[in-house]
Amino acid sequence: MKAKVSLKEIVGTKIIYAILLVCYYWMWARRDWQNHYEVIQHMIIIFTIIFLQSRYTVSTNRAKKKKTSRQFKSCAE
Repeated sequence: MKAKVSLKEIVGTKIIYAILLVCYYWMWARRDWQNHYEVIQHMIIIFTIIFLQSRYTVSTNRAKKKKTSRQFKSCAE
């Protein structure tokens, strides 16, 4: 599948993945514990779920759009 994806979107997504990886490492590597760490962990988990869900919907919408455009092209011919 060759969908048109901008360079800005690819780089931005990789940066967010790297930040999430650093945050997860930070959560696992903590030796001390503060009460606000739990809030930070929950915010990171919620952001990850929302981000991955949005990436999934964008990719499925592109696939549906591409499939629909192919159907219209075959009907026109």
